[in-house]
Amino acid sequence: SLMPYIAPWEGLMARTVDTVTAAQIIGVKPQTLRLWRIKGKGPVFRRLRDKIGRYHRVVYDLSDLMEWLEYGKPAL
Repeated sequence: SLMPYIAPWEGLMARTVDTVTAAQIIGVKPQTLRLWRIKGKGPVFRRLRDKIGRYHRVVYDLSDLMEWLEYGKPAL
């Protein structure tokens, strides 16, 4: 059967969340996620670029957040 065409970014945006929402999901403050990004810790994230190549926003894939909660969350 034929599958409808979905632009690559449409699928990505349907399953990603911003820093504030990701922080709520995993139970930390947004500032903590920002600090973890600097230190190379925490869940996997992606930086999306604008048309001229500048970083535009950071997103977290929901499946990466769920995996991090299950396997990668540090003991508090």
